[in-house]
Amino acid sequence: MALNDSSSSLARLSAVAACALAVTAAVASSSSSLSKRQERLRRRLAWFARLGIGHYWIQNVKIPIANLSSSSDPKDSVLVVDHEGLVRCHVEVRSGRIAQITMETKAQGLETTAPPSTGWTWVVEGHGCILLPCFVDAHTHLMKTQNVPRAVNKLGTFSEALQVEATEQLNWQKYKDVYRRIEFAIQCALHYGTRAMRTHLDGCESDNTQVRESVYRAFRDLKEKYRDKLVLQGVANLWLPLWLDASLAKAHAHRAAQCQNVVLGAYVGNPLPSDHVQTVAAMDALFTHAKLLDLDVDLHMDESNDPDCCAILCLVESLTKARRVGYQGRVVLGHCCALSLQSPERQAKVCQDLARLQVYVVANPTTNLNLQDRRGSTRPQSLPIPADTPRTPQWRGLTLVQELQAAGVTVAAASDNVRDHWYPYGDYDMLGVWALVLQLGHLDTAPTPGHWANLGTESAAQAMGLCQPTGNLLVQDQTADFVLFPSARRISELLARPQVDRVVVRGGVVTKQSLPDFSLLDDLVGKD
Repeated sequence: MALNDSSSSLARLSAVAACALAVTAAVASSSSSLSKRQERLRRRLAWFARLGIGHYWIQNVKIPIANLSSSSDPKDSVLVVDHEGLVRCHVEVRSGRIAQITMETKAQGLETTAPPSTGWTWVVEGHGCILLPCFVDAHTHLMKTQNVPRAVNKLGTFSEALQVEATEQLNWQKYKDVYRRIEFAIQCALHYGTRAMRTHLDGCESDNTQVRESVYRAFRDLKEKYRDKLVLQGVANLWLPLWLDASLAKAHAHRAAQCQNVVLGAYVGNPLPSDHVQTVAAMDALFTHAKLLDLDVDLHMDESNDPDCCAILCLVESLTKARRVGYQGRVVLGHCCALSLQSPERQAKVCQDLARLQVYVVANPTTNLNLQDRRGSTRPQSLPIPADTPRTPQWRGLTLVQELQAAGVTVAAASDNVRDHWYPYGDYDMLGVWALVLQLGHLDTAPTPGHWANLGTESAAQAMGLCQPTGNLLVQDQTADFVLFPSARRISELLARPQVDRVVVRGGVVTKQSLPDFSLLDDLVGKD
């Protein structure tokens, strides 16, 4: 009986094993087929580059509607747009630029407009994969990036981040410390397909001369080193009330003006309604310097969970006066978290005012989700929340992305802090930023995710003043800077995996920037 049972069990195991092997073989075959298509696409584009082939087509790709046209463009209504907001296209690249994009329309299927298949026309089959413009990251903090585990925020709060930074800045006296951490971040961003970044020059306002000079020098040197691969901009911030110190503000503004690609900025803080007059006066002083030096302005605005923190009202008042006296600079507001805590009436009025004043807003979903409404928060940065009581956050910290755009405000999203004492995660992959803001803002049904693909591309480029008026759109005669995702045919697939097989194309040529290993910074920031 025992022998029979054993034989029967072995037979069942053999049957299960055979079934498993069959399934594995089928999956492997399917996976192998997909991998071969991906590899063919990558290899053919790389082969074109090696042979100096500057004219080719990428056939049958899907591009988000937001990256093809503005929302007011009449051709939107004639395109065939799927339920995710994607349009099937053929893309022609010639001499490093986009020669043309053929899009599927309701009147004409894409098959009837296929690229030539004879003569010396080179064609790459995209198999329906997604193609995006290269990313633009309009709000980062490269000066303090990659300092984990040296700088750890044990409570994870805004207040403790400020305390940690006061000590951490002493390390920035060493030029190589700042330089190496920034370069690490730039290499990460290039790997993922970013073509432009704006960083806040934390430390440029420091009383410590060595810190100030290290920050400016590292920014200047890396901007020059990577100028053929990355547009790097800086924001020279002052704590807002310091703009009322005439001599200090003048010196700060003129130092910033001496550095190419730098705009003026301020950490606005969390002023209360009782601080209204002083806050407006400080903003007036900032805009006076900006007008005199012909510089744009970028502000950290209302980064708080306190509904009484509404400095954006002061901004509207001050900028309205500045516009009347001729200030035409671009004004960007980062964060604007507390705007989502205002009354519906105030929200609507502010959105209308920002549109009237042509203000750009940059949402920072990762950092704000991490900091806002956190247990242990304290004044003056936040409404107090007890640290010793279990509490799940009730608020996402996201600004009014949908309402602002509906009012006519250009809205972007950015990485903000990455692997530092404000936000210890991230890797400068704007695809992940886009995925997060889509989910937090429920943008996937407003009306589709494809309608919001400009958050980290065209809208961010416009906020930074790049390539006006087309921004980062995929249009004729634009530089052929784009990212192909060979294994993603739908946005649901695109955002399901990290897309490690993405193909970054710059000027029509496949580029390869390896991800730097975290251990390269161990001598600077230490080991756990």
